[in-house]
Amino acid sequence: MSTLQEFLKQRADHLRASLPEKVKIQNEWIQAVDKLLNQIKQWLKDADPGAILQIFEESVDPRAAYDRLFRFWKVVSPNLPVPDRPMT
Repeated sequence: MSTLQEFLKQRADHLRASLPEKVKIQNEWIQAVDKLLNQIKQWLKDADPGAILQIFEESVDPRAAYDRLFRFWKVVSPNLPVPDRPMT
């Protein structure tokens, strides 16, 4: 039976060995989400030739705040009413 110290050393070695793959996966995921957000922004611009919408971007490092990843933008239009029910 191993001691706690031996167990912790084994876990630390395992975590250190798997770190490069985790970072690679994380970077790929961040790039994919960034590409999606850029595509959504382009769709908004294409759908708004009159420039009614204002898109504000906030610089946030997604590695530091995953829960804020989809809160980069604020899209507002002071000239458009917000419907109180779905439009049919």
